[in-house]
Amino acid sequence: MVRRLVMKFGGTSVANVGLIKQITRHVQREIRAGYQVVVVVSAMSNVTNQLIRYCEEAAQEYDMREYDAVVSSGEQIVSGLLAIVLNNLGLKARSWQGWQIPLRTSNEHGSVRLTAVDGSKLLDALSRGEVPVISGFQGITDDHSISTLGRGGSDTTAVAVAASIQAKRCDIYTDVDGIYTADPRIVPRARRLERLAIEEALNISWLGARILQPQAVEFAMRYGVQICVRSSFSNHDSPNSGTIVCKNGEALTENMIIACLPPSRALSQLHSQLFPDRPLSCILEDSGSAAMISVIGSRVLAQPEEVVNIAVGSLTSHGTHILDMATSGASMSLLVDAARGDFAVRTLHTAYGLDS
Repeated sequence: MVRRLVMKFGGTSVANVGLIKQITRHVQREIRAGYQVVVVVSAMSNVTNQLIRYCEEAAQEYDMREYDAVVSSGEQIVSGLLAIVLNNLGLKARSWQGWQIPLRTSNEHGSVRLTAVDGSKLLDALSRGEVPVISGFQGITDDHSISTLGRGGSDTTAVAVAASIQAKRCDIYTDVDGIYTADPRIVPRARRLERLAIEEALNISWLGARILQPQAVEFAMRYGVQICVRSSFSNHDSPNSGTIVCKNGEALTENMIIACLPPSRALSQLHSQLFPDRPLSCILEDSGSAAMISVIGSRVLAQPEEVVNIAVGSLTSHGTHILDMATSGASMSLLVDAARGDFAVRTLHTAYGLDS
């Protein structure tokens, strides 16, 4: 039976040519294990930011169609370089752009949504023994213009491609070895989760964790794609490395995850996710410069009063004032002063018994 695998490598994994050469060991390992492999790549770390700055330097106002043409070029560089490296190793690799597959999108430039992916050309390439290396983040509109999928859009490319070729799994390679109970850079005692329900993954992608793009998780839920979040900087000889995001319909786990949105990102989520019935002007006035902290997991749904009481008791006893709070389904979100954001995450992590 043919087994197919999609491997997506993020910007920190392909930040320079040396790292691009290093990630080939993961591709070679999976091919030796018997998989037909499709690779999806992001632009080199910080390159997209530079391309955006170029657009802003060129003009204060610009056509978003041309913006997409500029910012999508970073992924094209990496896909070509990785194909060169793989061919040099004796693998038959070819770079692909989004329009060549094609990945069809809506027409709103700047942050479109995928509407259809045709995997037939990729399947033909795989049957010939080729390794397609796809530029993530980009697609094509109805009028044949290049479009982009928004920040983290390469995740969506990878999951959509996995669905289109009926891949066994979609591995998302990043600079951390899985999804943790909190950001390990903030909470040194955070624990890596071996498994995570896809409903929980969708919640954390919306409410603070920057591991997966929400649209990617939505595609995985819709088409039954299994995701594994792994580190490109580990050998991954163990089949249990990383975090498996379970397919749609599998039972919620007993995990609890604490995610934090800094002020620069918090207000963009508050109105749509946390307080949809309150005028945005009131939120801006009430919150000022605030961090939004979210607690996600089935325990929030099963024991909301206990979860809230623990949050209020632990934070107030440590001198952290809660500016606002709301619960919704399996998540609770609260606002604290921005300067107390990281401290509040560590306090809650301990209070809920999550320290390793």
